[in-house]
Amino acid sequence: MSPETEEHKKIKEIVLENLKATYGSGLKEYPDSGNIDDVFVMTSDGIAIFVENVWASNKNNFYRDLNILRNSEANVKIFIVNPEILKDNKLQREYEKAIISERKRGRAISNLIDGSRILTDPNFVDSNFSTIVKKLISEARKVGLPSKKRPEERLKHSKRILLTRSDYQGLDQWASDNLMENLLLHAKNSLETSCLMQHFETGYHDELWIPLIEYQKLIEKYDYPTVPCPKFRGVDYGYEISLIESFERIPEKDRKRLLELKKQFLQTLDATIFGVQNGVPLKGWCDFCSQDNHV
Repeated sequence: MSPETEEHKKIKEIVLENLKATYGSGLKEYPDSGNIDDVFVMTSDGIAIFVENVWASNKNNFYRDLNILRNSEANVKIFIVNPEILKDNKLQREYEKAIISERKRGRAISNLIDGSRILTDPNFVDSNFSTIVKKLISEARKVGLPSKKRPEERLKHSKRILLTRSDYQGLDQWASDNLMENLLLHAKNSLETSCLMQHFETGYHDELWIPLIEYQKLIEKYDYPTVPCPKFRGVDYGYEISLIESFERIPEKDRKRLLELKKQFLQTLDATIFGVQNGVPLKGWCDFCSQDNHV
């Protein structure tokens, strides 16, 4: 990947400053769904805003960043591009396909935004760009945050996805040593686990989601197995070495970090489970929170 240009950096700074001043917490170079967002902002009521900026005008950069946009689970998606991209009909068509796909998923997505306007016209940022973002957030809110659910419904929903007993759930049934690996392995295998991971991201972002994603990146870096069950021993599951041997091959600094992340995650999760068992609904939201028939 080529180094960022000064224009690219400046656009990120301008956009982040504008969004944070209006909506709340935000960061540049933010980890999201296995990628790094140029800008990520979270509103006070849980709307995630994703911003990607394609300043290098070649097609490879465009398709790479478009793929990052598709992978993001943010409610609002904003795509800022070099004006040269706006002249390419094929790239414009590809982006129209992305708009259709994202709207089917219930995501609010912008049209292509000319990055040169952000660089050269403060009035465009304060007026036009701000209006675009405001409309997108309004669309996202209509899709469904769970703010209207009664407390008893939220609690019932929380118990279902946190404490249910299925092949991929029942967190207290999984050995703590393998719990993070199992969550990552089964994140998309069941409705309950998929919902739970969304609550981690939207309601416990710093406490649970960030440690889980950092953990995932470290184990992937060293090809540490995401095992299918606590009884994993190695050979029986097609691996040449055991978990212990695999762990010992990781450099000491990163082994220590993995253990720190696991300790932090498990302590927070234990407290969260205790809270739900004693009448405290999960924080955040998932795709099914707003559905009246899914509690």
